[in-house]
Amino acid sequence: MKTSVKKPLASIIIINYETYEATIDLVKSLGKNDSVEILIIDNSNSDVLNKELTKRKVDYVRYYHLKKNRGYAGAINAGIQQSQGEWIMILNNDTITSIRNILRLISSAKKKGCTVAVPKLSGKNGNIQNNIGYFDNFFTHPINFLFARPRIIDTYSIKSSCFCDVATGGAILFHKSIIKKIGSWDDTFFMYFEDIDFCYRLYKAQTKILYEPTVAITHTESLTTNRDPVQKMKNYSRSRNLYLIKHRGYISKVVNDLFKIF
Repeated sequence: MKTSVKKPLASIIIINYETYEATIDLVKSLGKNDSVEILIIDNSNSDVLNKELTKRKVDYVRYYHLKKNRGYAGAINAGIQQSQGEWIMILNNDTITSIRNILRLISSAKKKGCTVAVPKLSGKNGNIQNNIGYFDNFFTHPINFLFARPRIIDTYSIKSSCFCDVATGGAILFHKSIIKKIGSWDDTFFMYFEDIDFCYRLYKAQTKILYEPTVAITHTESLTTNRDPVQKMKNYSRSRNLYLIKHRGYISKVVNDLFKIF
């Protein structure tokens, strides 16, 4: 008689690119829990991280080396394909948190009947980061509307859970049914704007995002991308143009080039 293997409640997906120490720090902060699986998707040129995980006896993660840098969204999609959990938690490898926090975020989302949720993010110095926002309609802010540009919210004064339209992708939870509803992350965005694009598709599908400030995650911003500021700007500009063309047409990209609106 075959015994059924219980699937995990959630899959935590961590993307690594040439910053294995930060990834190991995050994995250690998470710890082990049978209801949550941890997947590391490695975009790095080599599998140094895997060797370090073995060396340090971190044996409770599932490691996948893509052997080719597929970008942030591409790596997320690879992780989703390998995941077994009902919920997906995307975590930047420059975050520090615990599985307990992830389970609390899931619990809050369930209670509110939400399929997407994000925690409060704060830097190592304790400063709260503005990681959420909303999309304007034509009457509240016509420029934002015409360029599908999100308006970022000051989260410092938000003490209780609320709803928003957009959230940064450094720490975002969603139910797996979302992928069937709006599709996978768009991997034509190699880096930047993949999270805004994902949220804009949620917005068009009338799916709100729960912001839960009682769940806090530490986040060191742009650990990987700040290593090469020139390449960072190239990636940002390319992805911004892709986003504008995708959601507002080529003319919006041309107008933005002329007036630097976005």
